[in-house]
Amino acid sequence: MKLGTGTYWNLRPRLTILAVVAVLAMVAGASAAPTKTFDRFKALAGDWVSAEDTEYAKKGDLIARYHLTGGGSAVVEDLFPGTPHV
Repeated sequence: MKLGTGTYWNLRPRLTILAVVAVLAMVAGASAAPTKTFDRFKALAGDWVSAEDTEYAKKGDLIARYHLTGGGSAVVEDLFPGTPHV
């Protein structure tokens, strides 16, 4: 078989184009603005307290804290902040 006549050489241009398209799609997705859904999720930021007595918390106890991190690109949830976690 001569160099350049095998199956690999026939697929090479197609694979190159596919790789370029994949990279461009990733770059475009990374720079996209946050969705409305994520904006609503970011609105949870703050302290959340129990609205009623439960097995795990009494009414008014702090049960969750949400805060933004990563320059506003992620939301962190802390459950029962200030208590020991096992």
